[in-house]
Amino acid sequence: VKNAADGLSTLSKSILDFSKIEAGAFSLEIREMDVRKVVEDVVAMLGGQAKAKGVNLVSMTDGVIPPVLRGDPIRLRQVLAHLLGNAVKFTARGEIVVRLTEARQTAETLWLSARITDTGIGIPEENQKHLFEAFRQGDGSRTRRFGGTGLGLAISKRILELMGGEIGYESAPGAGSTFWFMVPFQKQGSDGPQTRAPSPSWARARVLVIDENETVRQLLQQQLRSLGVVSEAVSNGQAALELLGREQMAGRPYPIALLDMHMADMDGVIFARKIKSDPALAGIKLIVMTSPESPLSTAAAQALGFTGTLTKPPKFEELHERLAALID
Repeated sequence: VKNAADGLSTLSKSILDFSKIEAGAFSLEIREMDVRKVVEDVVAMLGGQAKAKGVNLVSMTDGVIPPVLRGDPIRLRQVLAHLLGNAVKFTARGEIVVRLTEARQTAETLWLSARITDTGIGIPEENQKHLFEAFRQGDGSRTRRFGGTGLGLAISKRILELMGGEIGYESAPGAGSTFWFMVPFQKQGSDGPQTRAPSPSWARARVLVIDENETVRQLLQQQLRSLGVVSEAVSNGQAALELLGREQMAGRPYPIALLDMHMADMDGVIFARKIKSDPALAGIKLIVMTSPESPLSTAAAQALGFTGTLTKPPKFEELHERLAALID
């Protein structure tokens, strides 16, 4: 009953939005916004669905993008929800990555480029010409197999055109798909923040990233670079222990490590015990990353030997807050 109600609600909202667009009654509300936060919020919203399928869903935002721009966050969120929702729907394994970068800029306008890449089933070439038509999917069998209204891409295209942007795609059967769009945003006035200026003290910090997934490692290192923090990344606990030991002996200790709770060679708890049992490494502050479905309270994390926790994939501001409490 709940699934049927959700499906009916989605259908009703999609038809209403499409009707407003067709009638010329669809408007934009321009205000200050943090584009990175909008993207991360949509990823968090759909992350549970992706995780249930064993699909890794992450976003990476270029650190040079200003923290405040002017645009319509509701419509941007709507476009991202349609595109990411499709990616989750048509991807059975692997990963979905959202990459947000600066495309070009003028004195008053910044164009952002978003690319949503999945490892899903792809789209047959003969069906691609119908993608942005209303009430159409790649083919009729997809509608029956995967559900949906066939309105999401049509609405996204119209919204982006109203925002002054454009949308496109690259896809092949069995090779996944990449949907991209470029959209302009107004720059904040000269009296507003243009970039996230790293604190000088953060440049002296070093953080080791430990995660099996290469995309997550790239995401964390990108976020750390945006904060002005030097980092290195390894894929498992044993490699981390060896690196930490070598750097300690060389007089270049890592004061902080970010680690996934669930690693193949050892889980986060075992890793923490090994660190705390070594007098040379016991002072390292460990921030453990857990899934939204298996969170750890601060008290529980500290009882297990961790300094703090993050939900995976970590949001930029949450990572900033955790590190701010540890870096002088």
